[in-house]
Amino acid sequence: MVTTRLRTATSVLILPERPALLTAKEVMTLDHISGGRFDLGVGIGWSDEEYAALGIPWERRGKRADEYIEAIRAAWANDIAAYHGEFVNFDNAVLRPAPTKGSVPIIVGGDSPAAMRRAARHGDGWYGWWAGVELEAHLDKLRAIMAAEGCEQGPNWSLRVGLPIGHETPTRWRPWRRRPRRWAWTSSWWAPASPRGLRPAPAPLGRGGRHGALSCSAGRLHTARYGTGPVGLSSAARSRWG
Repeated sequence: MVTTRLRTATSVLILPERPALLTAKEVMTLDHISGGRFDLGVGIGWSDEEYAALGIPWERRGKRADEYIEAIRAAWANDIAAYHGEFVNFDNAVLRPAPTKGSVPIIVGGDSPAAMRRAARHGDGWYGWWAGVELEAHLDKLRAIMAAEGCEQGPNWSLRVGLPIGHETPTRWRPWRRRPRRWAWTSSWWAPASPRGLRPAPAPLGRGGRHGALSCSAGRLHTARYGTGPVGLSSAARSRWG
């Protein structure tokens, strides 16, 4: 194996658009190919046109996603699995080989309160997107929802934030929802962050390069280099964060 620490992930797979058992089996395969270093990032999407094209009801997609997560975990955890819900029903399901560590981390994406509740109830972590929001207040909302759901932000619970890159900043970038017929998406690096340690940057991100990543550990903010030049925080921001 070429790498020993690099992990792969989906960020994110639109879970209600795919059959639950097929997804469970595909993820098991990816888990083995990666040597147990695959994370399943899931969301419910934003495009009703996609759902219509697939013949899947747009309504109650959140409830469908909740059941799919439960059904997938049941298929991973049991030699002969069964699940009975409103959207998923199966008996005597046998999927082999089982995940290398018994399960695969499921990271729930979405910035709405409903997505945060889904992450707290059903996920092993949360994906957020830093655009058009005050990050510290946004994370405070996540913490409050997790506390209300009795979910601990322990070392095995993953928090990840997507960053606008290039010369965009979280305050300048605007989601494509304001222009629904034109794509205004920008790439990002997903970086793990401490649930309590990540704070908004005091200066624009992405200065000096085309790619950026941000992570936080033990209260210390780190920047990284990718591609053509230094990226992440400005020198003023780096000095503030140590």
